[in-house]
Formats: sequence, C-alpha cells, structure tokens
Amino acid sequence: MRKLLLGEKFRAALMFLAVGLAGASVVTSRSGLMLWALVAAIAAAGLTFIERRKRPREPDGRTRGRYWPATDSFPYGTKVRTTADSGADDWAAGVRAKRRWGVKGIIIDRAGGHGPCYLVRHKDGSEAWYEPAELEKL
Repeated sequence: MRKLLLGEKFRAALMFLAVGLAGASVVTSRSGLMLWALVAAIAAAGLTFIERRKRPREPDGRTRGRYWPATDSFPYGTKVRTTADSGADDWAAGVRAKRRWGVKGIIIDRAGGHGPCYLVRHKDGSEAWYEPAELEKL
C-alpha cells in the first residue's frame, strides 16, 4: 500500500480553509485574506500533484508517455475471452453492435471515465469495448 503524503483529510482541510478565507475576504474586503486563500489552494494542489506522481504505474508498451496503472487487473496485452453481457445499459448503439461473446482476444487499451473498461482486439482483427465483468483471463 502506498504511503499518503499528509493524507487526503489534510488536503481537504487545506481546500476548506482556502474557500473559507476567500469567502471571508469577500465579506470583509481584505485582500490579505484572499492571498492566504490562494496560498492554501496552491499548497493543496501541489500536494495532490506530488501524490499522483508517486502512484505506481508502468508503461503500457504502445505509446510513449502513456501509462497503465500497475495494479490493474487486466494489464496491456492480456489474453482474454469475452463471457456474457453484464447488463449495463450505458453503451452507445454503435459500441454495443461491435461486442461479441465467447471469443478470444487481447487487451489493447483501457478507459476509466465511468469505471474501468477495456478495448479488446478479437482474433479476426475487430475491436470492441468491454467491462471487466465481461472478460476472463486465459
């Protein structure tokens, strides 16, 4: 487990302090409070940036500068078989049409905007996106 840099609660407290000082500076018309609010916000942002840089990551092997989380359950290049539709209804019609079940493939990309999803290249060269519950490692 990674060691947190002063912890999430400390950074949240810094942001809360920044918002409070900004509000107080507006109410009292004191620019000095706004300066301290800015300092607190910059400190919280800096700690967040440092914390994210310390997370374990490894190159995904495809594109320079892109990284894959080291703790991912389906690393780049993992051989998988598609199982069955998990029932999620948030796939676009075009994406849903490309998905196939019971076929072998290889993980070639990942997305994490709404939870982890993986792009699988099927044996015939076609590609489709799947959720982790719809895949099994070979």
